[in-house]
Amino acid sequence: MPLTLRAEIYQPSELYDAIVEYYRAQIAEGDSPDVVVSGYADFVPEQAADRQILVEIATAESGPQQNDGRVCFVFDCILYAAISKANKDAAYQAMNLATALARHLEHQRWGFSGLAVCDPKHIKLTESFLINGTDKHAGFEAWEVRWQQDVNLGSPQFEDERVSGIWLAVNPADPDDIAEYRKVTDLCLNNSISAPS
Repeated sequence: MPLTLRAEIYQPSELYDAIVEYYRAQIAEGDSPDVVVSGYADFVPEQAADRQILVEIATAESGPQQNDGRVCFVFDCILYAAISKANKDAAYQAMNLATALARHLEHQRWGFSGLAVCDPKHIKLTESFLINGTDKHAGFEAWEVRWQQDVNLGSPQFEDERVSGIWLAVNPADPDDIAEYRKVTDLCLNNSISAPS
């Protein structure tokens, strides 16, 4: 069954939901059913799973103006790969999980068309400052995957003008006189650019 891409996105939360849904589906199909995918704001260390992916839409700034009138924002997106220190080599596991997550970002628009959501850009992996030894998250190691993604919010405001054909005149005496122009397909068929008869 062919995938139907969503042509429009209205709220940034739709992007967030699509990212969470995508990674939950990938985990369900894969060999790591113990990995939990949730929102960054939902992370409570005392109740967290041993292996967890946290999704955050962090900040946004205005993006390039779209020809169809949609408003573009460039969102900073983050995936945190958090691994309990109870696991052997937790820091390396976090790094490996973050790398596996990043591999899925190539040309990833989360089920939206390219007119609604652009491909991820500026993908970066780094050890996460979310978790350090002095805070309440001290029982976890984490790496993060950061990227930016242009999101064109709303529906198109302008319709493209329909092109009904291409017309040509060679040195017309009156450029505003439609009678001096011939349709290009007629010219191609007749192999002629002479004046109309």
